[in-house]
Amino acid sequence: MINKEHIIALLKKYKKEQSKRFGVTKMGIFGSVARGSINEGSDIDIVVELSKRNLLNRIGLKMSLEDFLGVPVDVVAYREDLSPLLKERIIRDVIYV
Repeated sequence: MINKEHIIALLKKYKKEQSKRFGVTKMGIFGSVARGSINEGSDIDIVVELSKRNLLNRIGLKMSLEDFLGVPVDVVAYREDLSPLLKERIIRDVIYV
């Protein structure tokens, strides 16, 4: 089972090594992992701010993170025009790495 501290440590390492490749300027976790309510089969919700904003870059980042972490991830590129509900969840839960 994954735990929050382990995921944060892995994401710090990942960001240090891969941020330039994908243009990641900011990265954090939110959702069940950030709240510490992880269940068997939970995915990891990751919010990123990107300097390279395009769909192929985000898909590449998602695939790279899943390979690195060994679990499914949802990657959300933070932007001002996100849905208010999603934006609120991110702001409430986010732990930046």
